[in-house]
Amino acid sequence: MKDLFRGISPVRCLLALLASAVLAFGLYNVHAQASVTEGGVFGLSLFLDVMLGVSPAVSTALCNLLCYLFGAKELGRKFIVYSFVSTVGFSLFYALFECFPPLFPEIAAYPLVSAVTGALFVGVGCGVCVRIGGAPSGDDALAMALSHKTRLPISLVYLSTDALVLGLSLLYIPFTRIFYSLITVLLSGQLIGLIERIGRKDTAMPNYRIVATDLDGTLLNTRDEVSPENLAAIAKMEAAGVFVVPSSGRTLGEIPASVRDIPDVRYIIHSDGAVIYDKKEGRALDARCMRGEDARRMLDLFYSYETLLTVRAGGVLYVAADEQTEEIYDSYRMIRAYQTAMLTLAVPKENFKEFCYSLPEIEMVCTFFRHDEELAACREAFLADGRFGVAASTATNLEVFSREAGKGNALLRLADLLSVPRESTVAVGDSENDLDNLRHAHLALAMANATDAVKAAAHRTVCHNDEHVMAYIYENIIQKGEDHK
Repeated sequence: MKDLFRGISPVRCLLALLASAVLAFGLYNVHAQASVTEGGVFGLSLFLDVMLGVSPAVSTALCNLLCYLFGAKELGRKFIVYSFVSTVGFSLFYALFECFPPLFPEIAAYPLVSAVTGALFVGVGCGVCVRIGGAPSGDDALAMALSHKTRLPISLVYLSTDALVLGLSLLYIPFTRIFYSLITVLLSGQLIGLIERIGRKDTAMPNYRIVATDLDGTLLNTRDEVSPENLAAIAKMEAAGVFVVPSSGRTLGEIPASVRDIPDVRYIIHSDGAVIYDKKEGRALDARCMRGEDARRMLDLFYSYETLLTVRAGGVLYVAADEQTEEIYDSYRMIRAYQTAMLTLAVPKENFKEFCYSLPEIEMVCTFFRHDEELAACREAFLADGRFGVAASTATNLEVFSREAGKGNALLRLADLLSVPRESTVAVGDSENDLDNLRHAHLALAMANATDAVKAAAHRTVCHNDEHVMAYIYENIIQKGEDHK
């Protein structure tokens, strides 16, 4: 609940209520009296009032609720809160105005005056609501959701829904009056746009819409924390329509809560791109795991060398129970950061080899070697096979996953799922398992603490991971509207 209302302005909530009062006043005293209607939810509420006797105070709230539920996946948190305030305010004020006789009963005799006057009330009421970041009607939510699902331009969706409501209105409004209703719809729309633009410079959507970031050595500082500066920058990017996407070789259960619980992060790429996870829906949007013959071939290759396997499957890290000791991990030259995960987050399994072969699908296998020559030979065997992606995060390990996975492939698949142009993608990292991400992104950034190979693959080198990389990207790339490498 605290996260829901974080950053919500009481002043904007008050403005939303006042704007809703203006809107309710106009619909009750002008539209309802003059047989002039609107498109969208407001037009539908007037239709239900006349045809079924359902008060707009009730029908508007119900219709908006259905629209918001239908389009919830497309809306931001602040939009929902301000829209809720606007919708509730409209219903309460309309119910209040219904307790009194209309102020302008004679306005029905002047349809053109009714159309223009009604447009002023609707334009001002809706315009102020839109200006503060919400909407008193669910039309926006419905239009965004339908546009996303049908791939139609949102302007065409708005026109279609308004035309449908105006068509229904012919059942109780003479055709000649529909002409005046069209005037109301067109004028109110222009007025809403004018109020929304007043005092604002023309701003385009940021050139970059997805920022895929590695965790260790990148988003996380040397204390393994997400700094307050990074959190603030992520919130600003989310508000500007930019998706910040953690992209890690770890599986979901290994990713620190400090990253998983960032409220302004919705999507996570994990297990070296094998899975794209949607936090809001609580499910994998896309998974490219190793199965069947490919999984068996991968295990056969690994077990033909002297290796220590760790397996990611179903968001869980599995290790061999009889190898889960610091001494064994040290003998395979596993760095301390990995050992901490193996000892605290991993699920130990007896008969580990048999367990691995029994898994229906495997996201990724990270294995460690005692000898460099065996690591090199194993790497060459996987590359020669051609069915697998190969990466590494340290000098002594090898990470293997489906050829269709990989951080870079996952980044581009997520861009396609979100209808984001691939030219609008950024990737930032510091180690070898970030190279795939950097090679696929339009803008590739290397950390100052990155390896030489990562710096060579990047378009530029940015800051150290203790210098708040998300703040750097927001201030130096997103805000400046860069559109080149």
